[in-house]
Amino acid sequence: SFQHDAVNGLVDVLKDNGDFDTAKLEFMGLRLSYNATDHQIRRAIAVAFTKRISQLVENEKMGAPEAAAQTFGLSGVETFLNEVAIGSEKSEDDQVEFLTCLQKDLVHRVNGGIVLAAISQKLYQMDVLEEDAFLRWWEESEELGDAEDKEMKRVREKTRVFIDWLKEAEAESSEEESD
Repeated sequence: SFQHDAVNGLVDVLKDNGDFDTAKLEFMGLRLSYNATDHQIRRAIAVAFTKRISQLVENEKMGAPEAAAQTFGLSGVETFLNEVAIGSEKSEDDQVEFLTCLQKDLVHRVNGGIVLAAISQKLYQMDVLEEDAFLRWWEESEELGDAEDKEMKRVREKTRVFIDWLKEAEAESSEEESD
């Protein structure tokens, strides 16, 4: 299936510190041959990155921030994410969907909450995901309340410190603008 082939191919590229220009071409080829949707693309990319970072945390005994930094620090990753996962328009809807895909996959991983927090911070630092997307993702999850799956809530909870920091920074910049 598309998911299996796309995830395994991308994990191999991540393991081998591979060429993301070639990965992009292979990904697009898979997309065309399976007629994959944008959601399927985002989901496969999210799963590949969470799988690789989780492998580094669990098997290599690396800290989640270090594993995220190593994985997202590979040459070409930022361009790949911006062009293939999020899209050049950087739609807030697409960014929120990508965050949700990351969260859903991390429910099934041992250190999911810690990995989600590390990934979130790294993607923000890289300007792949924007502040407004993080805040909207968080607010939409909060609005679900008890309807949200307990595991989804558990994984998301470790990201609260980062979200609080974003909210505080936003409040400070609003105060500066009004002054």
